[in-house]
Amino acid sequence: MKNIRFFWWLVKESVVMDYLTIRRCKAILRKGALKFIFIKYSVIVKHLVKPYAEGDGVLCDGDYIFYDSRFGVAGYQRILTTHSYLLDCFNITDITTVVDVGANVGYFSLMCKKKYPGCCIYAFEPVPETYALLVKNFSRGEKIHSYQLALGLHAGKSHMHVDKVNKAESRISESGELLVNTVTLDEYLQDICSDEGSGLVDLLKIDVETFEASVLRGGRGMIAQTRFLFLEATFAGNKNYTISSLMSNLVSEVYDFQIIGYRNFSRNYDGPVAAMEMLLVNVKLENSFNEP
Repeated sequence: MKNIRFFWWLVKESVVMDYLTIRRCKAILRKGALKFIFIKYSVIVKHLVKPYAEGDGVLCDGDYIFYDSRFGVAGYQRILTTHSYLLDCFNITDITTVVDVGANVGYFSLMCKKKYPGCCIYAFEPVPETYALLVKNFSRGEKIHSYQLALGLHAGKSHMHVDKVNKAESRISESGELLVNTVTLDEYLQDICSDEGSGLVDLLKIDVETFEASVLRGGRGMIAQTRFLFLEATFAGNKNYTISSLMSNLVSEVYDFQIIGYRNFSRNYDGPVAAMEMLLVNVKLENSFNEP
């Protein structure tokens, strides 16, 4: 019964994303929304017959994209219909430096390269197999710097549990079977903020499966130099932070972030919130921002 409910939820979520792709993604999809949707389902059907293998990819919207599960580019579709849409809502166009923490195979970075041609991207992903796909997705000489590293409060080593079904949900865990190198955001502050000459990070995205607070605490210097922040917050079963303790990391004498857009994972206007993604602006750097 549980599997049946999950299947129907998956079908409903996929159809909703298709609708949003048609409504929201005309500007960013060069080959068209309907063609993207066709490719998405062709990959899903393919893996009903042929199991997903590490390194599988598909030509999609002019790019060959390597994906990390039998769901193919469905994860990329979610980024296009949510993150890209929120950036459009507030007419955020002047992005030259992007930092992608918890990059997975690079869907967020791929979206940024489409949306902001010529931007410089710094992507962090610790899981070796996933990192290899991230590198493959950016093997054509674009301005992207990739690091096989986890981000946290301190530099050192951390154990990670790798989700074999959905590697995007892999996370730091004391019982994890994978040992990874961990650094702080501020260790890379000087390199990132000096490369493009502006001294700022235009867009910082953090999605590290309940360890977002640790990344923020280890990156206060970079946070102060960040204009816009995409932040995932997980509430269900999360013992690492509450919403209050998480948001307390986003205000100080030198930076102050205001939420301007969000997505509730349940897509409900009211009711339970298991997790959400937020777009925030640093009002200490941005004296004004556009209303949708």
